[in-house]
Amino acid sequence: MVTAPFPAPVSNVTTRPYTPEPNILKYRPSVERWRPLVSKHFKPEDVDKALYVIDLESGGDDQIRNSEGSGATGLFQIMPFHGINATDPEASVAWAAHQVYNVRGNWGDWGEA
Repeated sequence: MVTAPFPAPVSNVTTRPYTPEPNILKYRPSVERWRPLVSKHFKPEDVDKALYVIDLESGGDDQIRNSEGSGATGLFQIMPFHGINATDPEASVAWAAHQVYNVRGNWGDWGEA
């Protein structure tokens, strides 16, 4: 008689179908924390794009200031000449949405024409 090199299957194990976790984060927590605010100002189809920009520009740090001397500040790295309090997350996100939807009509301020 030949013995199997592995144990026999266990017959009393119950399996269930895979269900993905409902709240898997797309971005790091420092960015995801802004999702509710971004959702308030951006169209649903643009929320992830806005979070992507936040991730690239500031990593989700609403108080960050550009270290290269441009003065760009906040979540979307808004330049001071815009006259926005860019360290105020509400103002920063509202301004970015206004730029996308009303001023430029696109994401040109963030490299997309």
